[in-house]
Amino acid sequence: MIDLTNKIAIVTGGAQGIGKAVAETLAQRGANVVVADLQLEKAQTVAQELTTSTGNKAIAVQVDVSNM
Repeated sequence: MIDLTNKIAIVTGGAQGIGKAVAETLAQRGANVVVADLQLEKAQTVAQELTTSTGNKAIAVQVDVSNM
């Protein structure tokens, strides 16, 4: 397993589905995670869950990747 301690991962679409699963896996491997999603409230919930379950830092940001 790859150790991602002290790394920062940005996961777009991280509030649900595959993006959420990716964010969870990265956090479990030690990464601090930026949960980026159009749905800010869901992203905040995921970020809080990641912080609580792993002890790593996680934040949520509202992002529309279709408009970049």
